[in-house]
Amino acid sequence: MDEVLEKLKLMEEHIITARYPVEDEKGTFVTPSEYYDKPKAEKLLQNARKVLEKIEAIINTISEKEN
Repeated sequence: MDEVLEKLKLMEEHIITARYPVEDEKGTFVTPSEYYDKPKAEKLLQNARKVLEKIEAIINTISEKEN
């Protein structure tokens, strides 16, 4: 569960960043399409998949215990 929470913390900042112009590492305001290159987007997507897998596993474990 700690791994899920850590990944969610890393992803949380991108909820706003993906929708509005943001200041990049150089201090320049850029649009989301300029900020998110393919490697950055793929890493975030991988984190999201891992979170989903962990949550599904937790739900399945709880469901099995209830039955």
